[in-house]
Amino acid sequence: MLSFSDDFDTREAWAREIVAAREGNAPIAEPLYQAGIAEVRRYEDAAGQS
Repeated sequence: MLSFSDDFDTREAWAREIVAAREGNAPIAEPLYQAGIAEVRRYEDAAGQS
C-alpha cells in the first residue's frame, strides 16, 4: 500500500509529470501508483547498495 501526502503531486517531480500529461479528467490513479512503486524500489535499491 502506498500513502501519498496531500502535496505529493506538486512536491515530487515524477508526480508532476504524470499530472501535467493528464488529458482532461482521464484517470491517473494507476500511473501514479506504478510510478510511486518504482520510486520506492529505486530508494530500496539505493539503500541496499550503501
